[in-house]
Amino acid sequence: MCLRKNREFLRSCLGLWTILRSLL
Repeated sequence: MCLRKNREFLRSCLGLWTILRSLL
C-alpha cells in the first residue's frame, strides 16, 4: 500500500501499520 519514496509518507504508513499490528 505504501510504496512511495517520500520519507514522511513512509513514516505515516509505518506508524499506521505498527498501530494496526498492535491492535491485531
